[in-house]
Amino acid sequence: MDVNDAIKKFLNSKNNNIAPPGWVYTSKDWFNLEFKNFFSRSWHFFCLSHELDKYGSFRNRNFYNKNYLVIRDKNGGLRAFINSCKHRGAPLTDQKCGRMKSLVCPYHKWGYNLEGKLLNALGIENIEDVVEYDLNMTSVKVEEEAGLVFINFSEKIIFHH
Repeated sequence: MDVNDAIKKFLNSKNNNIAPPGWVYTSKDWFNLEFKNFFSRSWHFFCLSHELDKYGSFRNRNFYNKNYLVIRDKNGGLRAFINSCKHRGAPLTDQKCGRMKSLVCPYHKWGYNLEGKLLNALGIENIEDVVEYDLNMTSVKVEEEAGLVFINFSEKIIFHH
């Protein structure tokens, strides 16, 4: 029986108001289904706002096998990105927190500003020539509320404040 059949069987059973069967807590298929349908569309606590108190302050964290980066921009807002260079996927920083003026890939020196825009790339003389390829950093949603910072990975948000 695949995980979808097992879920349907559980939901249609008389015992579905007690607790799911024990196997769901260790099932990779169940986790992937929950991630796709719930976790990927939920807000996740990232850090405290005071950790990002100045322009260029950043913090990174792992969620669900990806590393995310939140940065305080020049206007005092927050930006959130997947911590990955668009060239070969290398992390742009391995530091957990700190301050920076720009992001530079350690391998091929692609440079991004704190808004995630590609500024320069080794072998590309004019960045405007490759703008159609969307080589800017991949952004994710970020919100700051009551001194807390949250990120969301999806276009389909389940709830919002």
